[in-house]
Amino acid sequence: MPRGGKRDGAGRKSKAEEQRIRDILSPYRKETIEKVVSIMRSAEKHSDQLAAAKLLMSYDWGLPKQHTEITMDNEPFILKLNGAK
Repeated sequence: MPRGGKRDGAGRKSKAEEQRIRDILSPYRKETIEKVVSIMRSAEKHSDQLAAAKLLMSYDWGLPKQHTEITMDNEPFILKLNGAK
């Protein structure tokens, strides 16, 4: 089984494709947000309520910055990754 190299469908979608998907989904934005808020407020399981709240917060405020520490040859190396905003 070959590995590596270019594969059909691999990689990031083009800007035009991303815009096309946004245009298809845009009529459902309000309904989608209302559904997530409804789950956050009324789901029986607290874990479902929390997941809905986290989803809303991540889209509203963005994800927090991530910091990863990697040790190489017993010397720390800190890799800082930016969040969504």
